Amino acid sequence: MEVIRKSQDPQSTEKKCLTNLFNRTIQSDAIRGMMIINRILRIKAGMYFQGTCMLTLELGLQELLRAITFKNSRTLEDALQQKQEANNELPHLISLGNGQYITHGINGEYSSIAIRGRSHTDILIDGSENGRTLFYGKQAFIILKKLRFPTNQRILIANIQNGSQITFENNTIIGTRVIGSCFEVDGGELIISSMKLEFQNNNEIMVSKLVRFTNNGGYLQVMKTRIEDLTVGGGNALFGDENANMIQLVKCRFSRLIIDHNESKKERNNIGQTNVSIINCKFDNVDNALIGGIVDSHNENGNLFVKQTSFKSCHNTKHSTLESNSNHTDVLSGNAEFDDDIFENCTSSDFGGAINFRSDG
Repeated sequence: MEVIRKSQDPQSTEKKCLTNLFNRTIQSDAIRGMMIINRILRIKAGMYFQGTCMLTLELGLQELLRAITFKNSRTLEDALQQKQEANNELPHLISLGNGQYITHGINGEYSSIAIRGRSHTDILIDGSENGRTLFYGKQAFIILKKLRFPTNQRILIANIQNGSQITFENNTIIGTRVIGSCFEVDGGELIISSMKLEFQNNNEIMVSKLVRFTNNGGYLQVMKTRIEDLTVGGGNALFGDENANMIQLVKCRFSRLIIDHNESKKERNNIGQTNVSIINCKFDNVDNALIGGIVDSHNENGNLFVKQTSFKSCHNTKHSTLESNSNHTDVLSGNAEFDDDIFENCTSSDFGGAINFRSDG
């Protein structure tokens, strides 16, 4: 690095220093760039800038330091590898800058990984890949926070296997007009918190079965999530199905959700063993709230618990054919418990209002 002398113009020297630093950073990887910046900051005492110029340079260097954090990573795998090389340890925690990170899929088997993004950190599957999963692995503990996931129904964001736990916090799922089949719980536990849905085409937007379960069951907790002004399609509940062991909704709000009746032929009374718990939630103008709309409470040996939750202008539109009417004589075991709930202006096309729950328990 050239020596900066008193006789040089402070502003031109500052510009040259920043320009050289930027060029060198572009040619190197992010780790080398940060080393260069740190080296410059250490020798700042030997520079003869005026106070104002020195402060400007330091602030500019700090901003550049933040901007280049993993900036040169073209794939998510590269970013994880850089973190591993920088710390000489497994990439347990990684912060990503804004931009797109492409991946072939991250296998978190027998490891713990936390990935945090910024306001515009997009995670994409490789364009040549179809039917792939972004995050998976046995005994995997993965935290995903403040990330954006452009997706389609051929791509799973995560497969949560037995013994694994994935936390999906403050992330955005992006679709063109339809969002669905984003998560598959295969015996593990999925925690969703403050999830957002974003549509590129706002005409007739639809969501279908965000979370599905395999025969291995599993656990789902959805917290602080708001979903509104869309159609629920595919004849399936948004969260889970009869294969789930436990579904819990906490502090969620669902508003103006309708059922796509073109899919009515697929509607059925799911028979499973799911325990459903609804705590401190709000349902406003929602079709089939707990019978195939948000979750499905038709369960064999399953229990429904609803506490401090309000149902306003909700309607049970689960139209029944003559064949399905005969099923109403079936006896389903399980218990339903309601505690400090509000029901207002709820109606039904069949029987039951906001909730249609049959039990001999």
